[in-house]
Amino acid sequence: MTTQKSISCPSCNSSFHINKNDYAEILSQVKEQEIEQTVKKRLDLAVKEKENAVTIAKEQTKNEMQKLITAGEKRIESLLSEQKLAKEQEKVTVQNAISEREKKIEALLSDLKNAK
Repeated sequence: MTTQKSISCPSCNSSFHINKNDYAEILSQVKEQEIEQTVKKRLDLAVKEKENAVTIAKEQTKNEMQKLITAGEKRIESLLSEQKLAKEQEKVTVQNAISEREKKIEALLSDLKNAK
């Protein structure tokens, strides 16, 4: 003998009786649908979280790379300035040396004229 279950329709509020096996099957279907919906929602949420994490990681990497590029550009500018300054100092040193040599030559020529 099977026992009867009473079920009320949520749409029309009419009540009807079904046997225990049918009731268990309907209950199982409802639970499966709820589980599938919950799993789908969680999966969608996990996908969105992953996409957000990837976006954040990309932005962080982009920012870090930009900082490195900026630091590299500053270093290059610094080295170029140092190189330019060194060249200018070298020119001044060479000009001073030439000037000293010319003075010595003039002094020697003057001494030579005086000696004659």
